[in-house]
This record gives sequence, C-alpha cells and structure tokens, in this order.
Amino acid sequence: MSRFTEFVPLLSLALIFAATLVRGFMLKRQGIETYSFGYRSNLQSAAEKFWKFAVILVVAASAVSAFMPGWQTALGAPPWSAAPSLRAIAAIPIAAGTLLVIAAQAGLGQSWRIGVPASGPADLVTSGLYRWSRNPIFVGMFLVSAGIFLWTPNLLTAAQLPLAAAMMSVQVRIEEEALLARHGEAYAEFVRTTPRWIRPFR
Repeated sequence: MSRFTEFVPLLSLALIFAATLVRGFMLKRQGIETYSFGYRSNLQSAAEKFWKFAVILVVAASAVSAFMPGWQTALGAPPWSAAPSLRAIAAIPIAAGTLLVIAAQAGLGQSWRIGVPASGPADLVTSGLYRWSRNPIFVGMFLVSAGIFLWTPNLLTAAQLPLAAAMMSVQVRIEEEALLARHGEAYAEFVRTTPRWIRPFR
C-alpha cells in the first residue's frame, strides 16, 4: 500500500470541511446566517461540545496515522490494524460517507444550516437524498467516523464514535422538534414515510 493512502482519512475530513466552509460562505453572501444554536440552546450547546471533541479526536487520530504511524501502538492499535485488507474495507465507508455528506449539504440548498437558530428551522426539504433518510448528513458523518475507526483502530478513534453518536442523537431530536413545530402535518408525514437514519434503522 502506497504512502499516499495513509492520508485517506485526512483527505476525507479536509473535503468535508472545505465543502462546509464553501457552502456557508455562499449562503452568507445571500444574507443567510447558517451557524446558530439558539433553539434549545443549552441542549444544542452540549451537543456542539460533544461534536467538537469528537472532531478533535478523529482529526488527531488521522494525523497520527498519516504523519506518525509509529505512535499507533502507543495509542492501543492492535498489530493487525494496518493490514491492507482492513484499510481497503475501511476506505469504503470513508469514501461513501464523504460523498454523502457533501451531496446532502448541496441537496438542502438555502435550507442548509449548522444547528437550529432561535427562530426555528428553514424550509423543509424532502427530495433527493432526503427521500431515503431524514438525516443523510449525519448518516454520512457517522460512516466517515466508523470508517476512520476501522482504518486506524485505537483509543482516540474508539472514543470519538460514542461521542459522535451522542451528539447526533441529541441534535437530531432537537431538529425534529423544531421542524414539527414549524411545518406541522407536512413534517409529520415526512416522519411517517422516511426513516430518521436509513432503513431498517428508523
């Protein structure tokens, strides 16, 4: 396996961060504030902290894998963790999750937000990827997180998985409450016909 492949997790994270920054910049130029945690601010603030910590862990683990592979053992990585076959398997959810996050962000159009502002969510989007999952961005993020754990299984990547899952679980329920309050029966119908995550994990 070439030295370049060691950078797969970092490349995935860089692409997601870049796509997020570009989308936020484009919407801000249209006068749309995309970053806000005003709705149920205490809960959202806690979820945001969990997520930031999980991101720090996964970035740190990806950097260690790319630049300091000798430290893997010190972080608890088993001897077989760098096997090419495991890396090949791990690359699948990393790549799929990266593409899913970027495509799902684009699919929200002007409704894309990070968090939920105090005024509530934007317009409801139920087309494209949102026909198959109410939260494809979070599904993609978890795929990337799980893929990076498989790519470099150690204490850092093991710790970030439950943190990411906890953040997503809390934030999704806050968003669902806000969407139901704003869109009423239209959102209730969306819930009835579209899984929260993916089938069969509703």
